[in-house]
Amino acid sequence: MHFAATRKIPQPSPEPEATPEYYRNQPCLAWFKFRSITERPIDESAVVGHFSYASVSTLSETPRGEDARFANKVVASVREMKRQSRTLFFLKGTAPTHSRREIVVQPRLQVFLCHSSEDKERVRALYERLKADGISPWLDEENILPGQEWEFEILKAVKESDVVLVCLSASAVTKEGFVRREINFALNVAEEKPESTIFIIPARLEDCKVPPRLSRWQYVDLHREKGYGKLMSALSARAKRVASTESRERQ
Repeated sequence: MHFAATRKIPQPSPEPEATPEYYRNQPCLAWFKFRSITERPIDESAVVGHFSYASVSTLSETPRGEDARFANKVVASVREMKRQSRTLFFLKGTAPTHSRREIVVQPRLQVFLCHSSEDKERVRALYERLKADGISPWLDEENILPGQEWEFEILKAVKESDVVLVCLSASAVTKEGFVRREINFALNVAEEKPESTIFIIPARLEDCKVPPRLSRWQYVDLHREKGYGKLMSALSARAKRVASTESRERQ
């Protein structure tokens, strides 16, 4: 643990490259380093209704807006917890005055950026633009932490994403084995989606041929003037579909 509370001066992350993106630029009084993380099933019955969220704003330079929404509120569902932009949850016992109303958190659309290493610079710029426009893009160099198994994390991200954006260029489509495993896995996931679902979007970074296995989906030309706007229209339509599905599941 890197602890700066004795000086009461918020400090930047001591290891930015190993810090989740949403905390990287936030000075804190204390930083914790985890040597390993084990994923285990959540016992919903042991958490939901029995604990309330505790505020941890004292650890950061300024309280986060969503902390104020959840502080002293009973945990209403596992879904409510998963949809929050948090790495850690601090819980405490409930009290009669604590609200039990579930807060519906609309998640940011997660978009997996499938690309060739030759196009990393252009894809990195696309990543930043999407993030600035309220999308949650997934890029290996940003989302895979040191020590994680990169292949497992990539395939997991593809499965959990709302959209897979396959970035195409002349050099990428002629490259032998162009991100073959990622695309094949995305194609398998696409087969499980309802018809008319926007899931795989071929995105041309320049004039190039679209691989036959991706030709069934309309591509978007990001190198054209109106290309990015068309992409955002598609992502907006997908976001509405995701929100509608989740709304029905809550009923």
